Amino acid sequence: MRLIMGCFTLAGFLFSAPSFAQERPVQPPRPVQPPAVAPLPGCADFRLNRDGSWSPLHPVTIDNTTIYPGAAFLPGGRVSGLDIAAMLDDKCLPPGYWP
Repeated sequence: MRLIMGCFTLAGFLFSAPSFAQERPVQPPRPVQPPAVAPLPGCADFRLNRDGSWSPLHPVTIDNTTIYPGAAFLPGGRVSGLDIAAMLDDKCLPPGYWP
């Protein structure tokens, strides 16, 4: 009987003793940041030419492609998949305007 009581006492001590292994707090996962996207060029970066084309006033980079002054874009022409002239027409010209 004494042996059984000793086993119960030892078992109670082992299970009630604080754990010596330190548990690390669980860190919440970090939110995934989208890659930085350069803003699209704006109206102040281009000038409207007499023929309705658009030309950059300074070097403009779109999706790793740099366009230099002297280039001209009409609607339908694309750079890196972007129709620059159509975008600028929609963004910069008043409704119904045509040069």
